[in-house]
Amino acid sequence: MLFLVACAHARPLWRVDASPIAAEGGVWPVAAASRCPDGDLVPLGVAIVVYGRRSGASTYGHASLRTTWCERGGLHDAEYEVYRLGGWNEQMLRAEHAGEPWVEEALDEQRGAAVLFRVEHPVDGGWYRESMLDNREIYELWLDLPEERAVRVIREAEAWYEEQRASLAAHEPLTPSYLLWKRNCTLVLRRLLPELDPGSALPFVWMRSIEEEVPLRVMHPSSAVARRWADDWPVEAERPHPFVRPGKRWPTGIAVEDPVVPWTP
Repeated sequence: MLFLVACAHARPLWRVDASPIAAEGGVWPVAAASRCPDGDLVPLGVAIVVYGRRSGASTYGHASLRTTWCERGGLHDAEYEVYRLGGWNEQMLRAEHAGEPWVEEALDEQRGAAVLFRVEHPVDGGWYRESMLDNREIYELWLDLPEERAVRVIREAEAWYEEQRASLAAHEPLTPSYLLWKRNCTLVLRRLLPELDPGSALPFVWMRSIEEEVPLRVMHPSSAVARRWADDWPVEAERPHPFVRPGKRWPTGIAVEDPVVPWTP
């Protein structure tokens, strides 16, 4: 009976992927593992992304949406994130829209708004790597969506981003405002994947609600977890729950393999 109870509460296993650590100095692991056909938009994958807890605004974690697709032979890989616009990310927003006339102007009317950020090539561009080296786990839950639904998610995300771009250029206040316990980082999931909404604004509730059902779970380990595994690196592992993360140094000698993504073997 005790054995049966233990099995009933076993946590699902996650594929371990350290490939983002290699994304520096012109190395693009995802692009190297991908081949795109010519033609119109072909979705490769849609994933709910959850970042591990950390102090400050991300005490309860952080959620985003990653979409990957091919179009006219080119690979597109984008992570969409919602933040409250404030002092720490205003320059990030301006850098993301570099070259547009409004980036040198005041953004007072946007203070406190829920702003959509788009990180292009989050793995190959080093965004994931920065979080992993900053001692933060990243969890990807790759969804099993029909092709037409995946296409709609991608197009709706891009349309939202372009609508926001127009509002920023016109200095029209963005709506809605950011609310910590209601319209927070999970707004991107609730707007683009409403059918999966667990009725919570907590990123880890979203994760727990679907983690046993998705076809592919990928964990990008923090430096603390990588150090713990350095001498016995697993292919799959249970999701760790490190509340104390000692040290930030990434261990040496870990063989970084190809990225774990649903469109490669």
